[in-house]
Amino acid sequence: MWYTREEQPLRTAIVFSTLSSVMNGLLATACVHYAGPLARWRLLFLIVGAITFGWSLLLFALLPANPTSAWWLTLRQRVIATRRMAAARTGMANTTFKWEQCFEALADPKTWLYFAINVVLNIPNGGLITFNSIIVKTLGFTLQQTTLLGIPTGVFSWISSLLFGYIAVKTKQRCYSAMGSCLIPLMGTILLYRIPRSNIGGSLASLYLVYFYWGPYIVMMGSVYANTGGFTKKMIVYAIAYMGYCVGNIVGPQTFQAKQAPKYTAGVVAMLTCYGCALLLIFVYRVHLVYLNRQKAKQLEAHERDNGTEVDLLDEWQDLTDSANPRFVYEL
Repeated sequence: MWYTREEQPLRTAIVFSTLSSVMNGLLATACVHYAGPLARWRLLFLIVGAITFGWSLLLFALLPANPTSAWWLTLRQRVIATRRMAAARTGMANTTFKWEQCFEALADPKTWLYFAINVVLNIPNGGLITFNSIIVKTLGFTLQQTTLLGIPTGVFSWISSLLFGYIAVKTKQRCYSAMGSCLIPLMGTILLYRIPRSNIGGSLASLYLVYFYWGPYIVMMGSVYANTGGFTKKMIVYAIAYMGYCVGNIVGPQTFQAKQAPKYTAGVVAMLTCYGCALLLIFVYRVHLVYLNRQKAKQLEAHERDNGTEVDLLDEWQDLTDSANPRFVYEL
């Protein structure tokens, strides 16, 4: 509702920043030195929870829901901020829950492609939560050093999302950008498995390459926003896509079994398989979008034949879903 489809990939990368890993790493390092009555992990959760809760109160008070209620903008600026979003045709906030849009979201193949893509992209993520500390410990580092070495993972993840978000904008090829970004963590996983643990520098470099997994996830989440019209449908599709993220993170740690140390072959195979599946699913998704855009061209031709080619203000702001809007064009 705030940013055009061209602006969304980079904004999504910023909003979904993994720099939280940097802050958590610093706080966790500080908690290592704590010697009070609380367990260290409890103290860390309390600190992070207090910061999150305090920030949420600030956002609740100051963050408007959409440009029309932005308190820091003049009336003229609100109109401009709203009008610039007309071409996106993805709709503004609408407080009416529309069951027909809900059913359409559930029946739309794109919804379940988003879900499946997020599952396979985040099984490696969930595995990395376990794998990262295991790998670093096997390299001979202390608990404090292991905690500190987890900090760069957030930096590399964020760089990947910014880099491939930028590439997606410049090339106007979201799917190919996401597929290209899958190749880096795939290569990192292979190197991590093949390089002996005695090679500390090579093992750490390979591990950090694997954290480029965040790039394809961010690019594809941007596609959820860009390629879904209708406010109710957009919320339902986003919720299902996010469920895929959660499922992947639940399954991931189960693929790493202690009895398979130090190679963790099953976990590595699971990661490689998931990246391969992600490449295939994203390609299928793109092929589906190409097909839909061809259908859209026919739909628009029929619509203009019956209603004329002129677009009025009401036509731009109807809360139509992407499939119902004849002028909606899917971003590839």
